[in-house]
Amino acid sequence: MKEILKKSGYISLLSSLVFLLLGVILVNHPDDTIRVVSYVLGGLFIVFGLARMFSYFKSPKEGFEYYDFNLTIGSLCTIIGLVILVFGNAIATIIGFIIGIWIVLNAINRINASFRLKDQKIKYWYLPLTIAILILIAGFYIVFSPNLIPMTLGVIVIVYSIMDIVQNIIFMINMRKFLN
Repeated sequence: MKEILKKSGYISLLSSLVFLLLGVILVNHPDDTIRVVSYVLGGLFIVFGLARMFSYFKSPKEGFEYYDFNLTIGSLCTIIGLVILVFGNAIATIIGFIIGIWIVLNAINRINASFRLKDQKIKYWYLPLTIAILILIAGFYIVFSPNLIPMTLGVIVIVYSIMDIVQNIIFMINMRKFLN
């Protein structure tokens, strides 16, 4: 369990760093990068999807297979990634929506993790919860503002990435307490 959480933390931190890089690129070159962003996002979906599917096949089955959605989530993410790669130019028009959905789902996962920290009596569990709520708000803002200028989208993605990196670090620091 510890290794799974550790790998998950590193993957999440890596995806946050990639989003940070994409946000910086969007701010500096807003007109040229939407297409590139769609290809990178498609690749991220595929990598995330394949990782979830791999996790499904590698995790031991202990009678809880009915609650293991890694194969379903992995397949869905892989299909979304392939669609983004194949139809990158067309998908570029809704890239903000896709990023927003990703951020909302990530925030929901972070809120869940924050309550797990609370259950384990971690002293500052409310800090990750606060960051997760801010991330959720940013995600909904992106989802419901489809006509965002790419530069504005880049700034929001940078802010999201920084908050997500901070939350990843907080979670990884408290992971030992969580597992005990």
